[in-house]
Amino acid sequence: MPHVTYFWDEIEDNVVEEYDGDTGATIASFTTEPTMYGSVLSQDRSGEKHYFQFDGQGNTTELSSPTGNVTDVRRFSAFGPSTVSIGLTKTPWQWGGRWGYMSSVTLESIAIRRRSYADPGGRWLSVDPSLPSFGMSLYIFGDNRPSTTVDPTGLATISSYMDKSMCATPNKRCDILFFGAGVPEGGACRYRALNPGHIGYRLGAVAIFAPPDCNCCEYRQFVTTIRARLTITIPGEPIDVKIDTREGTGSHEDYSNDTPPCYFGRKDNLGLGPGCSTNWYLAGGCFYLAGDMPGFSNVLGILAKYLPNGVKGKITFELNQQFSHKIVDVCQGLDNPPTIREIKTSHKCTVVLDEEQRVVGNPVVNHEPPPPLPPPTSLLDSLTP
Repeated sequence: MPHVTYFWDEIEDNVVEEYDGDTGATIASFTTEPTMYGSVLSQDRSGEKHYFQFDGQGNTTELSSPTGNVTDVRRFSAFGPSTVSIGLTKTPWQWGGRWGYMSSVTLESIAIRRRSYADPGGRWLSVDPSLPSFGMSLYIFGDNRPSTTVDPTGLATISSYMDKSMCATPNKRCDILFFGAGVPEGGACRYRALNPGHIGYRLGAVAIFAPPDCNCCEYRQFVTTIRARLTITIPGEPIDVKIDTREGTGSHEDYSNDTPPCYFGRKDNLGLGPGCSTNWYLAGGCFYLAGDMPGFSNVLGILAKYLPNGVKGKITFELNQQFSHKIVDVCQGLDNPPTIREIKTSHKCTVVLDEEQRVVGNPVVNHEPPPPLPPPTSLLDSLTP
């Protein structure tokens, strides 16, 4: 029996491939939507391709063949136990499959990124590592409301989308229980070799807002690129070739590369259309979670341009950025909302690649985050006047 290993897409936080850890042979590959925790669209296992259909909770209900024929039927109760299972197609995407919940072969436990979930049982198998001091039951899943909440990270329950117009009145206000931002877990520079290639560092933000006016709070991210430089070194050249791509561009609100652009964190994205549904940031209810990987895109194109046809050399990617992470109160003004809390961070990242896309030496990283903001000792105490 093969030793199954998984290939993890760090940007989207999704499993995209199963392979034999001993031989390296691919067992199955998965196509997902190009978003954070993107829905699984299809799988190719041993040459057999299937497409997924989900119910409103995000559970897999049917698998179909490329010709459209339904090959498998699944049904689940709210907390996960299977009630109907027809068909023999093997897949880890069962209960909560749309959100990347990975079921074990026995269906007795489900891996949900940072934690595992018990099925049957309907509870986490470990406490939330990000909020260890909160005075609530640390093993409850989805606030005991799995039909209307999801938790794709294992760290925070996310409610269904809330319309900002529900709270756009001056007698409501944003209150913050916890807000932290910066580069977690050491924040090493990373090179993502999948086409088109990307170099950067993981950047995150998490916030917990106080009810009942949670929807008044909105996260916004501003960036200043101090330097983004490429240095091409080719043996025999008299000097290194240096290319300054951006330097001292000034602060601007960060946005994705969608057309039209989508501003990170904004719940309505200024009404810019359905393309903004690919925003990496998840907002809703009283919890907010953000994940980003700022840096150089199209790395493979850069290598092909400056080190073509086997030309020996190396390219140094240097990135120096400053970020301002803000929580604003949209109930006090939609056009120019006041800032309730702000965190500033500074990050430097250097990665060197050779003509064969190999990392030369170790990535260099230097972060200057502010002192961490401690979470409240008890959520209940924080809500008590």
